[in-house]
Amino acid sequence: MHHSIGICGGKNAGTLGGYMELRHHGGTHRGLLTNYHVVRPSPLHQLVEVIDPHDISPRSPVAYQRAIGIESLARKDRDFALVNIDSQLDSLDSRKASLTSSIQNRLLLGECTWCLSHRQLEILETCKFSLIATREVMKPMPHVLGEVLFASGLLIHGKRLLGLAFIKLTPEAEEGYFRANRMPEIPRNQKPSSRSSDQFARIFLPADSPIMEKGGTADVIGGVCNGVKAVCNWASQLRHDIGGNGVDMKSHQTEEYVIIVVNGPFDEKDDSGSFVLDEHGAVAGLLFADVWDGCSLVAVALTMPDIIDSMKPRLDDSVSLHLP
Repeated sequence: MHHSIGICGGKNAGTLGGYMELRHHGGTHRGLLTNYHVVRPSPLHQLVEVIDPHDISPRSPVAYQRAIGIESLARKDRDFALVNIDSQLDSLDSRKASLTSSIQNRLLLGECTWCLSHRQLEILETCKFSLIATREVMKPMPHVLGEVLFASGLLIHGKRLLGLAFIKLTPEAEEGYFRANRMPEIPRNQKPSSRSSDQFARIFLPADSPIMEKGGTADVIGGVCNGVKAVCNWASQLRHDIGGNGVDMKSHQTEEYVIIVVNGPFDEKDDSGSFVLDEHGAVAGLLFADVWDGCSLVAVALTMPDIIDSMKPRLDDSVSLHLP
């Protein structure tokens, strides 16, 4: 969980929130759930003109299932991480050279070289060994995770903005990675206040309930859902209803689950696709986007019932999502 993902060979990035099973029409597919914009090809790509208004599914006008490959880490994150590791190694070498020179100068002056200095050298060597090991693991990345089996396109469903995708894992990725999702450790300063447990019995986002997310670029962040009646007006952007008809968002209001945090944003760049969890670790939804409200960043989440409901017309009424 929480690794970055992106289109094979692309420059985008999102978060692998966790693994799920998609079941429909008597079949079971193992993979991961994320947002559509994480798997959406470049605007110049020919697939976009078909996928945006329709979808990727067995009922699509054009059979684009498995036409988009997904890899991890996202290529741009892998490249950034390698550059960062090399920079840290250079810094360690510089500090080691300076410390070694200082020890040698003391020896020439007949001074005792402090045990602390030698201990510092050992720490630097340990850090260097760890960074080199990490670099060797990351060099062969990214690895192909799977292919897009289902994608919603730029969808508006009822009074919700929806954009989701399901990536079916390759047999190799399924064997190596598909497992139960681990609940991240919650820092003390992010733990919600005590509330009655019945608020968390439902797999959706009740108003004023504490929730949290763990993104690919952020630590665990806690927030409070502001309820479903957050009326949103959007800048002019064309989206599509379930039938593929265009909807001008400039004249269309939606009602969204908005998550607020007292200090700072709930999510960070490229955290789209993270699972939103309640305090007991139950999956309450999927982090969809962050929105600038004129004063601060607020997060918008998709609920699991809304996600499944939007998939039924494109797949069938038997569709369901299950955790490993």
